[in-house]
Amino acid sequence: MPNPRKSAAHKRKREIKLALTEAEYQRVVEQANLAGYPPAVFARLVVLGTPFKLSASINTQAWADVGIHLDHLQQILAVLYQAQHDAIDSIGGTALLPRQLPRLFEQELTALRQSCLALIRRSAPASEEAS
Repeated sequence: MPNPRKSAAHKRKREIKLALTEAEYQRVVEQANLAGYPPAVFARLVVLGTPFKLSASINTQAWADVGIHLDHLQQILAVLYQAQHDAIDSIGGTALLPRQLPRLFEQELTALRQSCLALIRRSAPASEEAS
């Protein structure tokens, strides 16, 4: 027969409570909101640097739509590169499009892809618990 005292000891959670001023608490909450996490999860991440998981159902149709838009932007970028190449060939070395324009679009597209991936990773509601 298992020892009830020993079982209860295994179920115990260890807690550390911090006494924060109102200003400190507001700052933690603001930073957590900016990061997209609940305050307790954000505090655990900052203090311990430990990984954690947030789980939620993701609106797959919305993310499929994002993927379609990203593919469309990729096609526009390919057209811009081709137009730049054609302009350089037709003018004999002088481009009608500024050389930086396709590169800027490519940088923006890369940033957009990274933002979307970050949103997918953090698309759990704030009420979800950390594990």
